[in-house]
Amino acid sequence: MEKYKAELATMEANMVDEKIVKTAVEWWAEKISGNEPHSNGDNSPVNRIAMMIADSGRKNITEDQLNFFKEELSQGIKEHFTENEYDLFLCVDYTPCTLLNKAAEKSGINVLNFPFKTDMRIYSNCVEVSDGYGQPWKEIGNSDV
Repeated sequence: MEKYKAELATMEANMVDEKIVKTAVEWWAEKISGNEPHSNGDNSPVNRIAMMIADSGRKNITEDQLNFFKEELSQGIKEHFTENEYDLFLCVDYTPCTLLNKAAEKSGINVLNFPFKTDMRIYSNCVEVSDGYGQPWKEIGNSDV
């Protein structure tokens, strides 16, 4: 019985606040459904052309796709915190990290809908983002508010 109680306490300690999950999921959903131009911080002429090509690869997303993406990402975030004792880092360099990519792939969303050079740190009680190359980290939500 004591072993069961200890395992339950560990699971509860690793749980992420539902508000945190929703904040993270909604932020990514807004990013992939928008039309923000791609940028990697390099403003050279050749790179600007490369970014325009990346922009042209972006595909429209249906409401069903977006909802499915949100469900998949939400489930992935919750599973991470249930199975791990550490925080979650989601990122897009030029392609999304595994968790974002899986949610997008299952939803039929093109990876070029993701912004380049974008990072998110999800803690059990807050979410922080660096929204683009060289951008400072900022908190976008916490479980206290």
